[in-house]
Amino acid sequence: MPVTILLVEDDPVLLTVLRELLEFGGHSVVTCENGREAVQQLSMAQIDLVITDLSMPEMDGLELIKVLTFEWPDTRIIAMSGLLDGRARQLTEMYGVDALLQKPFSLEEMLNVVQVSVTTEACKRADRVKACWFRN
Repeated sequence: MPVTILLVEDDPVLLTVLRELLEFGGHSVVTCENGREAVQQLSMAQIDLVITDLSMPEMDGLELIKVLTFEWPDTRIIAMSGLLDGRARQLTEMYGVDALLQKPFSLEEMLNVVQVSVTTEACKRADRVKACWFRN
């Protein structure tokens, strides 16, 4: 199922490779280099899925995920990072991220995670967040 993806990554090489991969997979892709640009794009376009790096300048991925949770709760999220500590894992779970990828990952792994994310029955992130917060 083709969707519109907002890809947020500050590494220009990885940004290009992932954009080309996702477009080859039939998706429409909008790219940004940080969370601040991503919020601007989200305000202007209908986005189905956000794939974001967690560590970026200006506004990092965790801040972006917090904004998405409350401003665009129906938008799916895949987070990725080369430095995944326990805090990052806990926060992404608390904010209802659909998937968390450890860099480096294979291109096939990215495509599989996107496929699962866009075909899984939608559940508002706010409901998942509430469930997680009350569970902890």
